Amino acid sequence: MKRITVCLTVLCMVVLSVWFCPANAEAAETAVLAVKPKLAMVGDAKAYVGKKMEYKATVSGLSRPITGVTATWTVNGRKVNTKRAQTIRNGTKLTLSYTLPKTTKTTSNKVVLTLKRNNMVLASKSIKTATRFGFYGAKLTLSKTSYATVGKDKTVSMKLTGLKSSFIGTYQWYINGQAQPIQSTTFSKNQTIKLKYQPAQSGTDKIQLILKSADGKVSMKSPVKTLKIYSQYAKTLSSHKTYFTTTDYNRCVNLQNVVKAINGKILQPGEEFSLNQTTGPRNAANGYLESRTYTNGVETVGYGGGSCQVVSTLFNAALLANMTITERHNHSAPVIYVPRGRDAAVNSRTMDFRFQNNLSVPVKITAVYDATGSITVKLKADYGTEIQKPVIEVTETTGEYRYILHRYVNGKVNYTTYSNN
Repeated sequence: MKRITVCLTVLCMVVLSVWFCPANAEAAETAVLAVKPKLAMVGDAKAYVGKKMEYKATVSGLSRPITGVTATWTVNGRKVNTKRAQTIRNGTKLTLSYTLPKTTKTTSNKVVLTLKRNNMVLASKSIKTATRFGFYGAKLTLSKTSYATVGKDKTVSMKLTGLKSSFIGTYQWYINGQAQPIQSTTFSKNQTIKLKYQPAQSGTDKIQLILKSADGKVSMKSPVKTLKIYSQYAKTLSSHKTYFTTTDYNRCVNLQNVVKAINGKILQPGEEFSLNQTTGPRNAANGYLESRTYTNGVETVGYGGGSCQVVSTLFNAALLANMTITERHNHSAPVIYVPRGRDAAVNSRTMDFRFQNNLSVPVKITAVYDATGSITVKLKADYGTEIQKPVIEVTETTGEYRYILHRYVNGKVNYTTYSNN
């Protein structure tokens, strides 16, 4: 009996030594499981930094369910999700929803799912996904322009900077919430995206740009750009006003006729204005009446008398707008509606008043006749037009010419004219 007890003790020790041997333990575990599981994995082949990517693995190949399984997901060797004590069977689906950190720099990512029971690896499956950096770290900078003109082409631009890599996508402009056609492009570093359009009416336009990846998974909105829309010729370059008495009916009619003739006249860049060409002959056939006029310093009566007041008003507006004066004559006797030396005389035969638009934009003449006794002439251009503001000085002398007019720009004379009276 004692011998039998000793034999049983030795047998148990042998069994236990076999059982606790790691290699034999794995074999025993395998024997328990019978068949290891298989994994099939699907998921995003491309993943955008900062956006969720989804992966799904399906279990198959099992003869029976397995309990106590730990499922571990890793991305680029780092554990990102672990679930313990699971029961898996054929058809079990294991999922991962993971967001690539904004600090991601790799162009490819390895996603791995590993199934373990105790210390034994039951199955492992990996998949690679390409990194798409999208717009993270990018910035849209608006062009500085802040105004536009009705009916004229306007270009608004936004500069895209800070992209980590180029990628294909689309962009779409919105004007006051109205979507413009979608455009395809390859977004790249330091790319400028432009919108060219014509504002339809004065007021305010709100412009926005939306960028999207080709698959629509990532997008970027620009700040809203506000443009002030001005009508054409909204900028007054210069203005001059003179006054008259309303008691001379014929003279008032003549003033109105000249004002009507020049009002709305548009001079293209480099174009010259001629008073005589603009009004045509100032005679009875063209609606002009006889009124007081001066010939060689003597007051007489003639058709179109009073026209020179409108011309003198226009002359002063052209002076103040720094236009190039190409022809100007003084009166043969002093006039009272402008200071000495700042008048301009015309007749239909030998004396004209001319000036040239020396700007790179069109200039419009507006002239207003006020029946209460004033004439206002303005030179206008589109909003944003800038001119060098002149200073006008008239000096009185005792020489051949009594009055000398100088126009200064930046301290230098750029126009001089002389008057006898």
